[in-house]
Amino acid sequence: MRSGVSGAELRACVSRAAENAVVSVYCNDLYCAVAALSVPSADLSCFTYDSHELQIDRKRKSGLVRTLVEAELEATVLRRADRFVHVNHRALSVVCELYAYDGHCEVVYNDHFCHLPIVRPESQTPRIIYIGQGASGRLLDELHDLATDGVVGVSSFLLAQNVQVRYPRFIHGKDQYLPELQRLLFEYRCVMWCCNDTSCASYYIATPNKFFQAIAVAIPVIANEGTYLAEIVREHVLGFVYNGSNMQEILERLRSEKYKELQDNIVHFREGLSGDVIRI
Repeated sequence: MRSGVSGAELRACVSRAAENAVVSVYCNDLYCAVAALSVPSADLSCFTYDSHELQIDRKRKSGLVRTLVEAELEATVLRRADRFVHVNHRALSVVCELYAYDGHCEVVYNDHFCHLPIVRPESQTPRIIYIGQGASGRLLDELHDLATDGVVGVSSFLLAQNVQVRYPRFIHGKDQYLPELQRLLFEYRCVMWCCNDTSCASYYIATPNKFFQAIAVAIPVIANEGTYLAEIVREHVLGFVYNGSNMQEILERLRSEKYKELQDNIVHFREGLSGDVIRI
């Protein structure tokens, strides 16, 4: 279940499916999960909440009020969920303490979609991939400048439609995500932009979902200095740490044999990916 699905749409869908089958709902963010709360428990065999990006500590204009509302919604979702997906013990401990989680539902680590085919591109041309809401921030502005100045090609899959005016070089919408990503993997040496300084606590005490999407297709990531994700990237040699001035060095390494070595490391990492791998 993806963002943008209303409770009424979900209830109708589940009601139709429940006539002929046992229904399981997988919600990939808080707002999907809130919609799922409106579905009668009797119609669901399993309600899974993927809380890959913590809702707390999001820096918004309506910061305090919105954070309090989202925290209460997330606590309600966790009370209802049968299973929830999280990325490591550090993030899990925050959730347990914040919401007085009682251990009633199964904890599933975010390793469940890391088995996609690996593409070994023949091209040496680097390409940065960005997936997300496209919320403005210093590091996203830097990525846009790199694309505008022709330093490196950038392909972005923006989930929020209104940001395409702010970032005109980000040309791909969410509907083209899978086929376009597959094409890019064959044509370029792709790397996932996982740099963030304005929104999610996940970058600082956990790992964002786009990191796992990169691991799933065996492409390296670019994390920014000072984040938890940078620790993971360094420890397991999964990509690059961006400090604001080393982009040319990163691009040179992407064009070299280092790219194939990184893919091999990523394949090894994902083969052993479990809760134990990143519990630091």
